[in-house]
Amino acid sequence: MIPSRAKCLELLKKHKYYQEGNPIIHTLLVEEVSLKISDMLISKDISVDKDVIRAAALLHDIGKEDKGHANHDERGYNICMQEKLDPKICIVVRNHDMNGVLRNLDSWEEKIVSYADKICNNTILGLEERSKDWRRRFPEHFEKNKELSLRAFARSEMLEKEILNKLKLTPNQLYDILRGRKD
Repeated sequence: MIPSRAKCLELLKKHKYYQEGNPIIHTLLVEEVSLKISDMLISKDISVDKDVIRAAALLHDIGKEDKGHANHDERGYNICMQEKLDPKICIVVRNHDMNGVLRNLDSWEEKIVSYADKICNNTILGLEERSKDWRRRFPEHFEKNKELSLRAFARSEMLEKEILNKLKLTPNQLYDILRGRKD
């Protein structure tokens, strides 16, 4: 099943990703950015399932019940499987984070949601700034997993290059488009 946007938001509440009244700015921004990148790739004749993108982008952090980070990708995958969601959504949720980037991303849906997550916090920061932001906010997690984190960042840079090559854009051009800036 590919859930509607409303159903995805219900599932986030059900699985305690957020409570009523608490903003989910990051999640909604990842959805928005994922859909914009999807439209841009579709305009270049790349096949992308936007229904899967929307649901997976909204549900990518559903495994962060306690706002923790360790294994939230696997917890999210298991939750999505228990909810009997389309397997494509489950795989995108499992592969959106550092471990997924290191495993290799096979589908455009996986690549788009993972990349959107890597460039967004509560604003569109870009890959380098988001990495620095993450290190500042979670220094103990970064130090504990330094080698893995650096490898994942290098793979994320490769992912960005792949997307940018398809779109024929530089990182700053893409970020400006996603931020709604016109030249």
